[in-house]
Amino acid sequence: MDENILEVKNVKKYFTKSEGIFGGRKLYVKAVDNVSFSIKKGETFGLVGESGCGKSTLGRSIIRLYDITDGEIFFKGQRIATGSMLNKKAKKHKPDKILMTKMQLIFQDPYASLNPRMTVADIISEPLFIADRLSGEKSRRVKRIALVKNKLKLDILELNKQQNTDDIEKIKKIKDLKQKAHDEINRVRAEFNPKERVNELLSTVGLNREHASRYPHEFSGGQRQRIGIARALAVNPEFIVCDEPISALDVSIQAQVINLLEELQEKLGLTYLFIAHDLSMVKHISDRIAVMYLGKIVEVANSDELFENTLHPYTKALLSSVPVPDINKEKLHERQVIEGEIPSPLNPPSGCRFRTRCKYATERCTLEEPLLKEHGEGHIVACHLLDE
Repeated sequence: MDENILEVKNVKKYFTKSEGIFGGRKLYVKAVDNVSFSIKKGETFGLVGESGCGKSTLGRSIIRLYDITDGEIFFKGQRIATGSMLNKKAKKHKPDKILMTKMQLIFQDPYASLNPRMTVADIISEPLFIADRLSGEKSRRVKRIALVKNKLKLDILELNKQQNTDDIEKIKKIKDLKQKAHDEINRVRAEFNPKERVNELLSTVGLNREHASRYPHEFSGGQRQRIGIARALAVNPEFIVCDEPISALDVSIQAQVINLLEELQEKLGLTYLFIAHDLSMVKHISDRIAVMYLGKIVEVANSDELFENTLHPYTKALLSSVPVPDINKEKLHERQVIEGEIPSPLNPPSGCRFRTRCKYATERCTLEEPLLKEHGEGHIVACHLLDE
């Protein structure tokens, strides 16, 4: 876990919005604004925050579903994204397509993320066909099959030229040549066997091979999410963005999906970016956690450190909202209510973005934006209060 598999450097993702009837003036919705962090190989990096803070947009930008506005993203030491929207002269970066197959996404909604017209086998095998085409294996197989067929034609032509050969013997030799070519073609085609891989993946996520011929509407929410996980695992990824994979599921099913993700991580050596708003679940699965507010990361720490030594006022308020399972302790549990509305990302506050809802805000918070600084080993926070 000493090697960084993903590095996000000063990433911005702005969405343009036109103002007025004729769209003369352009405004920018600053969904993600100057975010930097790194994820080590084999760890689970949790990303939490309120709805609309930009965590899902950041995850989709990393996986290249969105082109970033500014900044850089590196995967396994190779740059896979660079911003070009604000800098018109910068060229749009085209990452290695084969490398990008090593990054996959588990979607939030298991009901909307599966094509209702496709069987489970088609859904899971679709990435296999795409990766097979991108890697060039498909074209190589086609060429090898074409060579076998051409050789067969030449051998039959050469055999027919032999006038001193008995007709019965010719027929027998031609039959043997066709059979040999047929076996060779089948052997080449067998190198790509999506059906076998689909059955293997279904077994991995706890489903039966009989489920392969069924359609998504025949499954429960938990089963659909397992299908989504199987699809993400199809091309043997190393890094998976889990975009709130349990938020649409029942509580009992949530635990099953989390346990499955942990088992797969241990078995396959996966790295996760786990996006969620359920802090208790994030603590359970994450090695490190980053807290995000209005497009900015305000605190990053190890899971236990964040919960035991919370430093940022926003993080404290989030953690106080987590229910305590003990009734007696819940009565004594003091909640820190965040007052006010979340500011618009079209026009975020100057200085500290949390200052409009923070009871500790000072004049400095209005004038100066706090930078992420280390306050203990691996614990970084962006707050002026800690400097005083």
